[in-house]
Amino acid sequence: MTAIDVAGIRGISSDLKSSAEIVFDQAVAAKSAATDVDTSGAGRDYRKWGDRVARACVDVAGVLATYSQCVTNCSTALEVAASAYEQQDQATANEVAAVEAGIPT
Repeated sequence: MTAIDVAGIRGISSDLKSSAEIVFDQAVAAKSAATDVDTSGAGRDYRKWGDRVARACVDVAGVLATYSQCVTNCSTALEVAASAYEQQDQATANEVAAVEAGIPT
């Protein structure tokens, strides 16, 4: 007989969700950093580098946001699977109990 640790799966799902939130917060911070890059006082030779840093911050923010969404989706899938398993397990237990009690199913 195979048993699934539903509480363990829900724990993993919760951990993933927390991780996704942290990563998303970092995405927001990276995007905010892009607007904080100010090369106006650095002279014309450094402006292009500042612009590149700002673009890189925006790119990093996008990657982190995408990763965060992926982890959130994994967390949701685990939660859905755990719920489906619990429902099926309960339905099976009810069927077995009915058969044992002699109740037609």
